[in-house]
Amino acid sequence: MRTPWVLVFLLGTAPMRLEGQEGGIQFLSRTEASAAFTNADAEAYYVRLQLGEMRAKTGLRLRGMDLVRARGATERTYAAATEDFTERERAVLRQAIAAMQPVIRAHAPLYARMPWSFIKIKPTIEGGLPFTWGNSIVLPDIELAPLQQSEARVQDVRIVRPAIDTACHPMQRGHTRY
Repeated sequence: MRTPWVLVFLLGTAPMRLEGQEGGIQFLSRTEASAAFTNADAEAYYVRLQLGEMRAKTGLRLRGMDLVRARGATERTYAAATEDFTERERAVLRQAIAAMQPVIRAHAPLYARMPWSFIKIKPTIEGGLPFTWGNSIVLPDIELAPLQQSEARVQDVRIVRPAIDTACHPMQRGHTRY
């Protein structure tokens, strides 16, 4: 069986997450995720984007738009692309986190106390690749699809260097001196 990439990404995010306390794993609903993509903190992200970046990140043509209108369209596109997690996706992600926590606690105890937060999004955003938004890991639904299969197993997952890099972004933003 081919290992679902999302589990590889998830294991790569291990160094920045929670110790398994109740409530330490958050799956943002579609409404919550849409709000995250349109809140005041998000504005600082969109204001930096240029037309080429917005086109690449969303697939929108944005023809005949000035930057202000294009940024608004980009923000609305991100917000509209959010989805709710299925119970199966939540269960497999929780299982993966639980399997990782002993290793994280042993090797990175401070990272182990940080909470997990997930957003599910359509693959039309960011080229269908996982990315971070604030303190959340954004997972495209195309990467989550293999988790619907009953044979998706955490023990089949391997850690890869790019996933570890991406997972460090929320921590880097919170501790800019590093």
